[in-house]
Amino acid sequence: MGILKRLFKGKDPKSIDYIIFDLETTGLNPRTAEIIEIAAIKIRDGVISETFHSFAKPKFGIKERAFKINGITAEMLESAEDITDVLPQFAHFIGNSKLIGYNIASYDLPLLRRFAEESNIEFLNEYLDVYPMAVDRVPNLPNNKLTTIASYLLVDTNSAHRAINDCIMTKECYEKLLGMPIVERHSKGKKQYRANYSDQTKALQHLQAILIGIVNDGKITTEEVEYLNQWLINNEELCGNYPYDRVAIVVRDVLEDQKIESEELEEMLVMFNEFIAPQTATSVVLDQFNLDGKNIVLSGDFDFGTKNDIANLIQDNGGIIKSGVSGKTDYVIVGAKGSADWSCGNYGTKIKRAMELQDAGKDIAIITESDLFSLIN
Repeated sequence: MGILKRLFKGKDPKSIDYIIFDLETTGLNPRTAEIIEIAAIKIRDGVISETFHSFAKPKFGIKERAFKINGITAEMLESAEDITDVLPQFAHFIGNSKLIGYNIASYDLPLLRRFAEESNIEFLNEYLDVYPMAVDRVPNLPNNKLTTIASYLLVDTNSAHRAINDCIMTKECYEKLLGMPIVERHSKGKKQYRANYSDQTKALQHLQAILIGIVNDGKITTEEVEYLNQWLINNEELCGNYPYDRVAIVVRDVLEDQKIESEELEEMLVMFNEFIAPQTATSVVLDQFNLDGKNIVLSGDFDFGTKNDIANLIQDNGGIIKSGVSGKTDYVIVGAKGSADWSCGNYGTKIKRAMELQDAGKDIAIITESDLFSLIN
């Protein structure tokens, strides 16, 4: 684990108390940008026990583009304190706690220390940057932005680019990344994948990474559709694989009349999100849900117990546990913790097979762990 071992000195990282912090600023250069918002969350026994938040009034104003990115308005900063008044409060909040953040080593900490030096404050806390953790564990994404990593890990990205929300997002990403192995890398090429995956699986991973990058901002552009179409053409050897075939059909239909309507883009957005996270797309009606006599397959690791615990619970309710997905499968239950072994990142071969059978007309429901317990209760 490298830095994890040094920081936590052999202890379980999940048991360590720490603080996650995030800055919102006026620019991208830590040598010239000003801090306009600081937020931090204190983690005790794995839960948020205390929060810190403060705006800071910039000396040289803020460009309109920065307002649009971070959602901060001029009115929010109008009555804000100077950064020299905010930093002592922040320093008091963090004390000597271990610090965690996303891309803090190259940006947030240098910027923070620049202003701290002017106020005669030192930030010497031990820290861990989640950014290299993400790069080592999910290397096949289109970029390594926090929102892209979060989307891949099925972490809520609503209200991103506000400091307190980014802290919470970082916490959830960090906790999920802790349970994931470092991915072996090939020495050549920008895209690097698990060394033991077939070329076909790697290409399908790449397709999913492209889809994640496309839907990440909540909209699809004509340029993104055209880029995706060219990628599909260049990778026609994937024909016969899910979700390549479905994506190719959707893109072809949209481009067929050489005119892309906004409604078509919205429909594509919904479908692509389903391809990325199929376990969140199925809706089961409460009065139609019944485990008795149903063939059920489990996938991933579970929050509420081991896979055997979940199997016993399902069997107690009349369900029949099966090891593999077939045309006779009724439900695939997906554990909330997922699995580091899933070849498609957000799902594995069992869910992939269930989606293929759904496309073939089979009535298979893919259900999340939380939905399972809600429906049972």
